[in-house]
Amino acid sequence: MKRLLTAATVIFLISSCSHSNHSDNVSNKEEKVCTSETPLAKVDGKTITVAYYKGIEDTIPEWVINRYYSGEEGKENLLKKIIDRQLILLSAQDEGIFEKPDVKKRIESFKIRQLAYRYLNSQVGEVKVSDEEVKKAIEKYYKGKKVTPELENAVRINLEAQKFQSKRNEILKNIENKIEFKEKKNYKPNDIVATYNGITIYYKDVEPIIPKNIPKERLKEAVTYYVLSKLAQKEGIDKKTDFQLTYNRLLEDLAVKDFEKKILSKVKVTDKEIKDYYEKHKSELKTPERADIEVFEFSDENKAKKALLDIEKGKSPKEVIPKNVYSTGKEWKVTSADIDRNPVSALVFKEKNKNVNVLVMPDGRALLIVVKKRYPAGTLPYGDAYSQIKRMLTSEKARKLAEKEIEKLKEKYGVKIFKENLKCVE
Repeated sequence: MKRLLTAATVIFLISSCSHSNHSDNVSNKEEKVCTSETPLAKVDGKTITVAYYKGIEDTIPEWVINRYYSGEEGKENLLKKIIDRQLILLSAQDEGIFEKPDVKKRIESFKIRQLAYRYLNSQVGEVKVSDEEVKKAIEKYYKGKKVTPELENAVRINLEAQKFQSKRNEILKNIENKIEFKEKKNYKPNDIVATYNGITIYYKDVEPIIPKNIPKERLKEAVTYYVLSKLAQKEGIDKKTDFQLTYNRLLEDLAVKDFEKKILSKVKVTDKEIKDYYEKHKSELKTPERADIEVFEFSDENKAKKALLDIEKGKSPKEVIPKNVYSTGKEWKVTSADIDRNPVSALVFKEKNKNVNVLVMPDGRALLIVVKKRYPAGTLPYGDAYSQIKRMLTSEKARKLAEKEIEKLKEKYGVKIFKENLKCVE
């Protein structure tokens, strides 16, 4: 398989890939004008351009960019991740990982399905729904309901989806009608399973996308997808940039997964290391604060706040909460470890002097929260800390080992970084 300079649209899972610069050959040449082809790095002689970097950046969730890859340091880190994944891919290709039967089957299955979907979508084309069609659908299904922009938009989207599916099914049916199946109980790789417009389709062609125990329907489905993929190749869809990037991402992810597996297989953490770490960091290993609470859901914020005032005056929740609300009360257990992701926990532990409070939800509901009992933080017992420490030490050892392996790959393939050109990826 040829070496491919691929686009990494998922973050390299091992967070440890080398962030050091001592082995990087950094160019000091100033780039006067920024263009899409401005080089940011070279890996094995192949260039990572500004356009390439931005293409990857655009596929990463915004919150990930903001948290890990913002600012000058963040851009450097993302470029290093891209480079690390390139190096791992090159190594995997040289090792022949993609020629292993199970991996090769997965790759072929991916190609067939992706090309089939893309061909179908290209044949359906753009689906349009007129204002008149939207109006008629609303009159038919939402008669008497207030017509808002939101309702019109929802109806339009639904009609577009229906049209798209209808056209898609029509294309599929036309293709299926032209496929002639050669039915057989048990197929061998070179057995003919079907023909389409003079094209002979062998069992080995469709085997990557069918289960081992194949009912007749699944075999026909597999043949149809295979035909679609061949039609896609005839249209040149497999040569288009967006397909190439998607396909190359798969190779990259498979390479990274294999790399991680090999790294972790070499990492060993002993019970002594875990015990020593526990004794040294015992004061830092704490159980979070905990609390037993009751939560009562009100549809009216004012009623919830009135109940809150009555409870603060000394009345019991049962006395002041309406029966229909009190009967639906729920007992929860919350911890201070959830403060950043649970608004109820945040309210309970950030206002420790209050054992009753009201949380108003975005949808207008109001939660009356009553703290029944609080538990202070404490030292985490060794048995409870064992797995946590083992994971942490394993991760740290894997990070260091990954750094060493990446440095070896840099020496093998050669990496050149144009750090000053990162100004071009504003």
